[in-house]
Amino acid sequence: PVALAYRGRVQLAEMDAGARRVKIVGRARERAGTDSARLTLESWLDAPPEGGTEVTALARVDVAGRIVELGRGFLEPLAHLVFQEFAGRVRAELEAAEARRRSGAQPAAPARAAPLRAVPLVLRALRAWLSAAIARRAARSRAP
Repeated sequence: PVALAYRGRVQLAEMDAGARRVKIVGRARERAGTDSARLTLESWLDAPPEGGTEVTALARVDVAGRIVELGRGFLEPLAHLVFQEFAGRVRAELEAAEARRRSGAQPAAPARAAPLRAVPLVLRALRAWLSAAIARRAARSRAP
């Protein structure tokens, strides 16, 4: 089993209200070791013709240390799942805020988010990695 805990800082590096774009950068170190991680997240808002708001995000995560031993084929699906979890939480908070605004309720005090549950995320990433590996192997066996 692998257990990793990182501690770091995330900051708003750029914000362009007119273009509706933001850039967030972060750096972290593993608490019990020398592993490190860097994050760059750029996001922007678009107004699709059917209405609403579409959020597009482009993330780059660079890691160094023991975690690299897991391999890129495993880390990419895991990072994708972590970002999906983050996006789901942001969406839920925005929808709750909009519902409060429409009902005239007072804004709620920010609640401390529950930590990510690592085991289900790792299992989902492992399943995605295995599925991709099996599909690649099947494709190679069908190739002439």
